[in-house]
Order: sequence, then C-alpha cells, then structure tokens
Amino acid sequence: ISTVSVLYWCHMELLTLCAATVWGAVDTAPLPNVLFVLGDDMGWGDVSYNTEYLQPGAGGSEWAVNPPRTPNIDRLAGMEGTMKFRRFYAGSAVCSPTRASVLSGRTPRRECIDSAEGCGQDPAWSCYDKLPFPQDTFTVAQAAAEAGYSTFFAGKWHLGDFWVKGEPPTYPMTKWPSSNPGHHGFQEWHATEASAESSTPNCGCVPEWKYQGKGCITGNGEWVNDALECTNYWRAAEETPECFAPATTTRDCVANLTQKIEEIGRASCRE
Repeated sequence: ISTVSVLYWCHMELLTLCAATVWGAVDTAPLPNVLFVLGDDMGWGDVSYNTEYLQPGAGGSEWAVNPPRTPNIDRLAGMEGTMKFRRFYAGSAVCSPTRASVLSGRTPRRECIDSAEGCGQDPAWSCYDKLPFPQDTFTVAQAAAEAGYSTFFAGKWHLGDFWVKGEPPTYPMTKWPSSNPGHHGFQEWHATEASAESSTPNCGCVPEWKYQGKGCITGNGEWVNDALECTNYWRAAEETPECFAPATTTRDCVANLTQKIEEIGRASCRE
C-alpha cells in the first residue's frame, strides 16, 4: 500500500485516499493516491507559495506582503502531478455547508446543511450538533472505496454528533441521530466533532492548567493565563453493524484519543 506523509493541524479536514494493493492482478496500473485538505478561514495569502501575487487592499493600496511559512503545503504544491486551481470557489462561506458539498459533490442545500453547526470548541460529550449529514447521501469516500481505495479522515468533522446523545431531536436528527465519518465511507478516522484550537489544544480542560508554566495560547501566538474550551479527538472503537447505523451508534462505538482529558472534563462537568 502506498504511503502518504502529511502534516495537518486543527480546523482542517484531511481526506486521504490511498491505493490498495491488488494481489495477483496482471497489467493493472496502480491507482494514484489522492489527498484533499480543507482549511477553515484560510485566505489566498495564508500559504507561502501564493505570495508571488499581490492582492488589492482597502483604499486601493497594495497588500503588504508578510509571507507565511507553510513549507509542507508548499512542497505538495510544487510536486510533479499536483494541480493548482487559481480560481476556485467553495460551496459556502462557512464550515459545515462547505464540508457537506465536498463529501457529496452537490450544493449543501441538498443536504439541508446551510449554516455552521453548533458546539464551537466544546467537548463532544457536552453539546449537540443538530445538522447531521444524511446517511442516504452517497459520498466521495464511498465512491473511492468502491473503486479500490482505502479511505482516511482526520481533523474537524462538524457534520453531526459522533454518537446518539439523547438530545430532543430536530427533524433531521429524528432520521439521523448520529453522523460520524465512519457512517459515510471512511474506513479510518481521527477527528474532532466540532472545532479545535490551532495550538495548546486541551489547555482549557482543567481550570488550573492555564496558570501553569507559561499558560496557554489563545491567539496571536502569545502565552497568556487564559484558555479556549476543552477539545477532544475521536476515532472508531468498534466495527459492529450497530456502530455503522445512525440510530444505534452508542458512546461505546467511539473512543476518545485523549481519554485522560475526557475523564477530567466529565468530572468537572459533574461538579
């Protein structure tokens, strides 16, 4: 199986399709690996391979170049076989509808996802995402799996609850009370249910942590005695038929990659 090495960060959705080895095949051309990276609130000037262009600023002035440093993305952009689209439009101006359009290849209104989900950076066990991605919508991950690819998702999901949480349902939740990457064609996944800060993740899970050492980073790369909400990261824990059905996906179907954080966080919620 081909290998793709990737650096990714929070607020990003990473969809990786790796060509599977076909044993005994004769004259079978290998499938190319496919890597799709989606970044929230990411502008033209946020990657350093784009700084050859100046963008007009307010009042007709030129954009002041302050080159970002994105060497790994730059390397991908400069690889043989890479296509760079200079004029490209997302399915929406906000996160959840854009992610829905990437998965379905359709306008997000077809899936009734036309605004950002809730939760923000809250822990998954403490809040609800009420706009699940429909189970009956065929996704690019399912198409890739049918074509012989192995599929992997990492990063921000923001398309429904990872498991059934018992919240009084909205109309979509009566049909699909849970929605995680495993329901939609991803064989492996490591994800946050909603958003995640870009640095010092989980620094806000314990109130005392923001006063230890230098504290936490909440923006501008500066250490402060403050913290964003507790974040947590999840993966599939079981592969029973019940765990692939939105109505029967329980908490036991998923595992928290930061189990210690979850235990501390849930204890704090009880207090």
